[in-house]
Amino acid sequence: MTAKRKKTARRQSAIRDTILAILTAAIAGGVVELLTTHVAHAAGWESLKVFSGVDYSSGDYGEATKTDIVYVPLTVKYETGPWTLRATTSYIRIHGPANVVGGGDNGSIITTGTNTRLSRSGPGDILLGLTYSLDSLWAKGWFIDFTGKVKVPTADENKGLGTGKTDFTAQLDLAKILGPITPFATLAYRKIGEPATYRLHDAWNGSIGVQYGISDSVSTGVSFDYRESASPTGADPRELFGYVNVGLTEKWSIDLYGVAGLSDGSPDVAAGFQLTFRTH
Repeated sequence: MTAKRKKTARRQSAIRDTILAILTAAIAGGVVELLTTHVAHAAGWESLKVFSGVDYSSGDYGEATKTDIVYVPLTVKYETGPWTLRATTSYIRIHGPANVVGGGDNGSIITTGTNTRLSRSGPGDILLGLTYSLDSLWAKGWFIDFTGKVKVPTADENKGLGTGKTDFTAQLDLAKILGPITPFATLAYRKIGEPATYRLHDAWNGSIGVQYGISDSVSTGVSFDYRESASPTGADPRELFGYVNVGLTEKWSIDLYGVAGLSDGSPDVAAGFQLTFRTH
């Protein structure tokens, strides 16, 4: 196959995978209302939310060539009183050097493996989370959440879609309502399972930002996000994150967001959307 045909085939493959990702999100969003409404009524749950969307990121991560990633999550969140249970499954496609490995909800991991450029795709890791909120402070405008998360290694380790190991995360979230303005902050510590073929270490991450309520149905926000690199030789990811949330109906909303990378450990740019359906 000539170089031109190979390039055309790669472009067609990328287009097909991106279309598949978008269709996956669209189909998930289309069937969510029917499924969740019946399940919620049958189980008597207080609140059930389902999220889906498409995330696209691109960057060189300090390498000679860039990596493009398409990530399509599907999340179900059940809330009852101060407790929230969350489960996420996903589809992921990575096109770039083989030493860029999927890292679950904490971005990509840069390893010391080969930097041969290739494409791989398939199911991502499953993420499970349990959150306890201090609801006694809600009346005072404070939101304080304690969260424990587990990454179940369902992504194909041989394809580089995940590390093949289980991760554990402890996280603290703070927010304070000040009229239309809500400052917020997150601090988390991640216990990372170490693969046999390359070294990883535990890592801290955090963010600080502010949200502004434009109206009852529209809000926007921006944050600075920092993550300690899980790789001993990788740069710490630092990013600026901005978003707009729009309430479409009482049950449906959409988030549109963009990311600007500030270090070699981050993608240069990223953008995406998230569609949310809630039963209550």
